[in-house]
Amino acid sequence: MSIEEFKSELIDTINNTCMENEIHIKAFIRKIWKVNTFDEKLSFTTPEELTTAPSISIGDIYLEYCKEHQNMNIIIQKILATFLWYCENDAYKDLSKQNLTNMKTYIDKISETGNLIPVLINTKANENFISELVHRQWLDLTIVYQLSLKRDETSAMTLFITNGILKHINLSENDLYEKAMENLEISTMLAHTTDLPSKANNRRDNEMIAISARGEYGAAGILNHKAIRFLAEKYGDMYLLPASIDIFYAIKTDMDIPENLLESVYEINQTIKPTERLSNNIYKLHADGLRIELIRSKHKDLL
Repeated sequence: MSIEEFKSELIDTINNTCMENEIHIKAFIRKIWKVNTFDEKLSFTTPEELTTAPSISIGDIYLEYCKEHQNMNIIIQKILATFLWYCENDAYKDLSKQNLTNMKTYIDKISETGNLIPVLINTKANENFISELVHRQWLDLTIVYQLSLKRDETSAMTLFITNGILKHINLSENDLYEKAMENLEISTMLAHTTDLPSKANNRRDNEMIAISARGEYGAAGILNHKAIRFLAEKYGDMYLLPASIDIFYAIKTDMDIPENLLESVYEINQTIKPTERLSNNIYKLHADGLRIELIRSKHKDLL
């Protein structure tokens, strides 16, 4: 069965099963943006036409279907068991009392420490969606903003701040940027590492630094001005290498040449998922003035 046929049968079977068992929800598929791509999610609505948890990737369900030797009944049982677990355990009970159309919810969450984070994404790979998000340009990359509405041991709910939300919360993009940078300062980590493959020889442990922020999308740690200043003062000029959306590496400029490092970054991108790639390019930190220069790769296509 093709994935298109599977999606149609999945929705029909779930809704028929729910009707027969008097489970008052309705399944549907929605398309959502993910970094560098789009994803289709199986979601549910209540009789009040409110979308409820969980949302499950159609791709993941289809893979499970193939593993179960195309047994649709087993798949439906697992999906409904997951949904009913969320209901019984009130996974989103804190948010159920809030009206997410009430903009005060977003304002309160943004003001709380740690909830708003900057996310670095590749501009070209996400150009069809960036216009809908609050954003600012950073060389060949774009900064967007992710807000955590809820995160605990049972569930997480996050969203990217859209222009529509910003319009109603009486904040500017610069307000979001300053708050996100404030949160970034307390989450950025620096560590010595030798994990990056490179054509350079005789590299010592203390000559490469991993830069990341805790949680998702850690590569935004490169935006931390205090971290950049520390690197510049301690090591001088450095090359900054995007290994994924989660991490950057910094290496002193006298330890390797840009051509080798560009190839290393490209090789890394071929080994990770397209949704984890940040850029084929590298960057040079000029210690004098803390200026960051873009060095472009001959490999123009990220995906």
